[in-house]
Amino acid sequence: FEKAKLVMKKYNKMKIKANEKKSEIQEEKKKDKFMSLHRKEFSEMLRYDQLDAQTESEKRRLMKIYMLQMIWISKVFDGLRNRYWLNENLINSRYNIIHDVIYSYYRAGLDKLIENENEARANILQSLIQLHAFNKENPNTMILSFFMQGKSQELIGIFKKGTTEEKAKIIEVLGVLDVVNATKYKQELL
Repeated sequence: FEKAKLVMKKYNKMKIKANEKKSEIQEEKKKDKFMSLHRKEFSEMLRYDQLDAQTESEKRRLMKIYMLQMIWISKVFDGLRNRYWLNENLINSRYNIIHDVIYSYYRAGLDKLIENENEARANILQSLIQLHAFNKENPNTMILSFFMQGKSQELIGIFKKGTTEEKAKIIEVLGVLDVVNATKYKQELL
C-alpha cells in the first residue's frame, strides 16, 4: 500500500511538471504570434517616435504607436487582460473612434486647460461622452479600462470647478465608465 502511494505521488508530480511545460510552450507560442503579427509596428516605433504628426492619418498612426509602446512596457500575457487584447483593441478598425477620443481628450482638453479652462472642460466632457457611447457599443474592452485607469483624481480636479450641470453629467458618464470610482466621483463632485 505504501509503495502504491509513492508511485501515485511520483506520477502526480510528473503530470504537474508536464502541464507546466505545456503551458510554458503555449505562452511562448503566444508571444511569438504576437511579435510576428506586430513586427512592423514595433520596428516603426523608433522612426515615428521623433516625428510630428501633420495629417489626421499620421496622428492616428502616431497614437497607435504610442499606445503600442505603453503595451510593450506593461505586464506580459496574463489571462484576457493582457498586451495582446489591448493591442487588438487598438488595431481593430471597429474601435477607430477610440483614437479620436484619446486624441481629443489630451489635445483639445488637457492641453488647453491653461488657455481656456471652461472650453477645455467642455472638450474633456465631450470626449468622455463619446467614450461612453463607445462603451455602450463595445462593453468591457481592454482599451477602455486601460484609458480610465488612474484618471479618477485627474477628472475630479478638472470638474471640481465646473458648473452643476457639468458635474451632474460627468458623474453620470463616469458612473458607467469607471464603476470602481463611481462613489468617489459622487462624494467629491457634489
